[in-house]
Amino acid sequence: MQNRQTKSFTLEMPQKSLNLIANSYGMQNVTKNDKILISIMEHHSNLVTWQNVCKKTGATLEYMYTNENYELSDEEINSKIVPGVKIVAVTQVSNVLGTINDVKKIAQKSPRSRSNHSHRRSTISSHMKIDVQRPICRLFSIFQDTKC
Repeated sequence: MQNRQTKSFTLEMPQKSLNLIANSYGMQNVTKNDKILISIMEHHSNLVTWQNVCKKTGATLEYMYTNENYELSDEEINSKIVPGVKIVAVTQVSNVLGTINDVKKIAQKSPRSRSNHSHRRSTISSHMKIDVQRPICRLFSIFQDTKC
């Protein structure tokens, strides 16, 4: 198994953090033949960031869709995280739907395609424990909402 060390850990505002990841890692590692995978429930900061990387590199942006319970099913995850996916970028909790994604399970699927997993953890950061010594993904963005 690959070394799963975190390459980036940012504590900035979500858009700034994701732009940092996209403009440093994304622009240097994503090519025309690559795919970036996000969920349909992503916040604007995670959507536009990867749209821009795809526009500049020629990569393709693909989406994981929710089921009738507004969750990412195992079938959806398994069918979308495939060879050719360079980056999987998902939120842990949708601030619109309230869905809590099992990012650990999603990250465990990522090695199959050798993709890098970016994890946006803004909405839930004050409600769930974060073990920065044992990260579940390679690129990690967290922001503490001032309302929490």
